[in-house]
Amino acid sequence: MDGSRYWSSTQPSVTRLAQDRAAQWNQNEVWQEIQGRLRDEAKQRGDFVRVHPIPASSGDVPDEREARLVILGPEHPHNANAPKGLSTEGAKNEASPARVFAREILDQRGSSPRIYRNTLVFLAPDRTRLAELEQAVRQYLAWKSIETEREQLHLDVFQSNQAKTQRTRAEEAIRARIPETYIWALVPGQREKTGSLEWSEIRLQGQEPLAVRASRRLRNDELLVTVYASTLLRMELDRIPLWRGEHVTLKQLADDFA
Repeated sequence: MDGSRYWSSTQPSVTRLAQDRAAQWNQNEVWQEIQGRLRDEAKQRGDFVRVHPIPASSGDVPDEREARLVILGPEHPHNANAPKGLSTEGAKNEASPARVFAREILDQRGSSPRIYRNTLVFLAPDRTRLAELEQAVRQYLAWKSIETEREQLHLDVFQSNQAKTQRTRAEEAIRARIPETYIWALVPGQREKTGSLEWSEIRLQGQEPLAVRASRRLRNDELLVTVYASTLLRMELDRIPLWRGEHVTLKQLADDFA
């Protein structure tokens, strides 16, 4: 406004441009950004020997004795209300993609049956929270592209600073929403050697790195054992029993508990 006169720009506002760009990113591009951040998360292992981020198939998860965390990708969200049975086509459609894929990894390593099934824990995103994380990523990618193209877009100093500020805010939102989204630890268990497989679905809380938070909770719930007292080991040896004559090798014990 200049006195009694008004003027308007034919150039769209930076905010409107960001909104348009955020809506244009396809799902694969959004998932790739999330996957890259999950790989960074996997660098902190907590009490796990290894962390396997976003496996594409069961063959990407080695069959080993050590306790490991498998972080499932955004294409495998967990639906806590999904039926656990898969007896009907309707149940298949409503099932948790995370639990279905976790079971596939647990049963097989590629084309071979998995031997050490007791060494894997799975971390999955919540289906509802995943949509919020994806939206934050879309905003981040949109503002990042605008900041990168500020010269081509002929942004002034104010608009350039706005793009930088909004990109930073979107970055912070992603950091906050990843632990808010990856809240489901799926822990397989079997009471007896010939018994049926049972899943414990544990909701995690806190802003710690994903593996650190998961291992702390599982350790507190005695689902992840990092130190095993000799008296408890002796009780298990006698109860099952696991003795081979009057002795048993450590390697054999490791296989027994796997």
